[in-house]
Amino acid sequence: SVHYEGIKFKKRVSHSLGNSLTPVALCGLYYSTTGDREFFTKNLYLKFRIREILDKVLNSKHKDAWLFPSDWISDGPSMGDYHTGSNVLAWYCFRAMSKIMDEVYDDEFTANQYAEIAKKIKEDIEKHNVIEGVFGPQYIEGVDADGSVPYMVHDGEESDVTLMPVYGYTTFDDPRYKN
Repeated sequence: SVHYEGIKFKKRVSHSLGNSLTPVALCGLYYSTTGDREFFTKNLYLKFRIREILDKVLNSKHKDAWLFPSDWISDGPSMGDYHTGSNVLAWYCFRAMSKIMDEVYDDEFTANQYAEIAKKIKEDIEKHNVIEGVFGPQYIEGVDADGSVPYMVHDGEESDVTLMPVYGYTTFDDPRYKN
């Protein structure tokens, strides 16, 4: 999931936070849909691989917020120091893995740690990535650390903001989401 180093890019989770977190998100979605504990206990390497990815994400944290950088999203550059969708996905991954660590692996310490990290990520998304838009408060594509908005858009291809209600981040009728 983590982009390989090449001529153009360094190997790091922040090349594309969304791509780096894809296996973590898929584990979370699989477990929340099926409750299949046996899959995770039979594939114990997942626990260690996922922790490795999440540790790399934590090491990339911005110094002033519980948010993480991402240079790219699916097919283009991400906007701002704090890209909303990438950080929503990070929130989901820490929240989902908290549940798996608790319910599958009986690792209460890591489960509590991940739950607290997810809480801090959500607080900082709400603090930094909700702006006053044309129709009222809205989630923006991304903001810079100084609070400026590089582009007044939400790109429809940026699916993680679109999926916020599916992830359990907010509801479909949340005015900030609709705006």
